[in-house]
Amino acid sequence: MTLGMFVGALLLIGLLYWVMRPFWQGADWQRAAPHSDEDLQLEQLLFQRESVLQGLRDLEMDHQAGKLNDEDFAALEAQLRAEGVAVLKALDEFGASASLDPRSDDEIEQWIERAVAATLNRHRPSEARPTASHDQPRGASA
Repeated sequence: MTLGMFVGALLLIGLLYWVMRPFWQGADWQRAAPHSDEDLQLEQLLFQRESVLQGLRDLEMDHQAGKLNDEDFAALEAQLRAEGVAVLKALDEFGASASLDPRSDDEIEQWIERAVAATLNRHRPSEARPTASHDQPRGASA
């Protein structure tokens, strides 16, 4: 085996490790995120609501572009609106009419700060990074 082949094999192994590492370790934000059944149900309902809204937008654009005739447009629009009404009723029953998330803003902010800190700590080298002069306010000296 030549030296070039050996170096190439090492580089390939290093690249494969770098690419596969997130799958082996898992993401910190996934471990930190609250995943109760209620959270998952709310997330699913909100996703369905956004899907219906995007579907209505796309349907309107297709109709305006002439891709759909009036009859097909009316039928598809009625179907999407019925789905949207069902999702909104489910959100209301879920308790989302008063607040889409029962957690307080402070709890959400704290969770976001922990997730960001965990991500930064994972990617930041152990030594402190020097501050560039352009990062400091004018008139401040290093």
